[in-house]
Amino acid sequence: MNRRADEVRKRIAMRKERQVRRLNQEVEIRDLPITYDDFPVMEKSSSIFDDDTGSPRHPLFKKEVFLMKIMISAILVIIVAILFRTNHVALDPSRVVVRGVFEQEFQFAAISQWYEEQFGTPLALWPNSPKKEQNIAQVDYVVPATGKIIETFQANGQGVLVETALHASVEAIDEGTVSFIGTKERLGKTVVIQHGDGSESWYGQLDSVAVRLYDKVDAKRTIGTVSTNEEKKAGNYYFAIKQENGFVDPDKVISFE
Repeated sequence: MNRRADEVRKRIAMRKERQVRRLNQEVEIRDLPITYDDFPVMEKSSSIFDDDTGSPRHPLFKKEVFLMKIMISAILVIIVAILFRTNHVALDPSRVVVRGVFEQEFQFAAISQWYEEQFGTPLALWPNSPKKEQNIAQVDYVVPATGKIIETFQANGQGVLVETALHASVEAIDEGTVSFIGTKERLGKTVVIQHGDGSESWYGQLDSVAVRLYDKVDAKRTIGTVSTNEEKKAGNYYFAIKQENGFVDPDKVISFE
């Protein structure tokens, strides 16, 4: 009986000893100084910053912004489609505005010239070709192709039809940007060049085209070749100059012969 009581007392004593030891360890831990080494190192997470310099990434590279632009574009397309499929009188003014935006030609040459005057050449990968001095008071246009006018401006109200030698090259009358390449009614294969002053030069009835859309061309740049007339003895091409107020007589500013 006494032996059993002794074992119980020993167990109680051992339990108390373990509790005291645990309490002492907790006190020692609380008394230790806190340092940054005690905290785990967090890995660098992705953010809107590229590197340690803190420079922000361009918004176009954010997926959220890109998806938002796609969504806005889709909404605009749907709105325009509904606008033109709904025959409601109240929407007529809106249709006129939208149609005018799509039909108005963008002034590529004027914008390009303004940009170069303000900021210089956009891409300086190749050396700039020397530009010829130009008299501001009067522009000396280059003859597209020497020949004889066989249809005057008074006959059609837009331009002139010129007869030339076979396979003659047609050149740009002044520097500008190619804004149209395609087929026009009565003119056949046509190239339109926008110039820095907002005017346009039209070259029609071409047999071949040597430029591409939105090409920036200099004066005397070959843009194509003339077509062959029905007798196959001479070449023909159509030429017109369009300014803000309408077409002007090319024969008054260019000597074709």
